[in-house]
Amino acid sequence: MASISKTVARVLAVSVALTSTAYAAVVSPQTGKTFVNTGSGYQAIAGARTVDAGGTVTVSPGGLAQIDYGGGCVVTVRPGDVVRIAATSPCRAAAGQQTGAGQAPAQGAATGGAGPMVVGGLVIAGVVGGAIALSNKGGPVSP
Repeated sequence: MASISKTVARVLAVSVALTSTAYAAVVSPQTGKTFVNTGSGYQAIAGARTVDAGGTVTVSPGGLAQIDYGGGCVVTVRPGDVVRIAATSPCRAAAGQQTGAGQAPAQGAATGGAGPMVVGGLVIAGVVGGAIALSNKGGPVSP
């Protein structure tokens, strides 16, 4: 029984590591002041800065900033917006929808989504189920 628990624990650790890749984007001030919050309150930035998924971006009145996810995907931050850096590129998430080249379909799309979490959960469940099935060598489950 102890070896089953250790096997399951190892499989879970590897699965979580494989499904929890951190995503980052480059925030570039265009006009006015740009503020980034990475968990310690909003800080003004003067130049381009890499911000990890979950960080938020806002601008001053009259300001403008861009969030570059790479691959031509750029989200514009306007006054009044508070945009969370998405866990995946919002342009990739919007594939198949009609959008302008390199533009996210809407500011709300930059908030990420549950898609990666669902896929990660399914991967973990499948790996755990497989590990349990493989560790049961045909013997009875209970004593």
